[in-house]
Amino acid sequence: MSFTATPLDGSSPTPIPMPSVVPDGAGTVVALEGGPVYSGDVSGNKAPVSVWTKDGNFVTFGAEADTAATTDTGTFTFMAFFKRLLQGITTGNANTATIVPGIQGWIAASGTGTATTDDAITFANQVRKVVLYNAATVPVPFEFDAVAAATSFPIQPGQYMVFDDVLCTAVHVFPSATLPINTTAGLYVKGWK
Repeated sequence: MSFTATPLDGSSPTPIPMPSVVPDGAGTVVALEGGPVYSGDVSGNKAPVSVWTKDGNFVTFGAEADTAATTDTGTFTFMAFFKRLLQGITTGNANTATIVPGIQGWIAASGTGTATTDDAITFANQVRKVVLYNAATVPVPFEFDAVAAATSFPIQPGQYMVFDDVLCTAVHVFPSATLPINTTAGLYVKGWK
């Protein structure tokens, strides 16, 4: 396969060979696909070639149909490991409410979450780090060791926040609806020294 360019200097045209293939035994020779001119090429004579690999033929990458890997250290394709990663992210998000209460070494705060009232959720001792997780369906405005109001910065439903070096003895909340503290469908407030 070739094409013939018309020279600008008027000289005799010469056929230029082109890389070609016969796709899927069709019997017709076609040119390999090229791309746009390479931007780093000032002469304008380089173009990338598209490469296509049939699904599953790139052995270490895997196929779309590969099932998720069953361990983090086994021998699996990249696709299988990626699917395992996605499963972990999905499972982690769905189980956050049950993971938070069981964290070892944390001090749970105690108090109530009465609607439209400043409530102090207190720790037995001053804590340095605080974790808040809002498992409720309403935003919860809060403050550290200060009165909370409807205009205080809120933690949104489903949001998980970690605060370092807060040095507080209480987290004040001002929920728009009454909500339980440190239990399902409520606000989790934990800290450590």
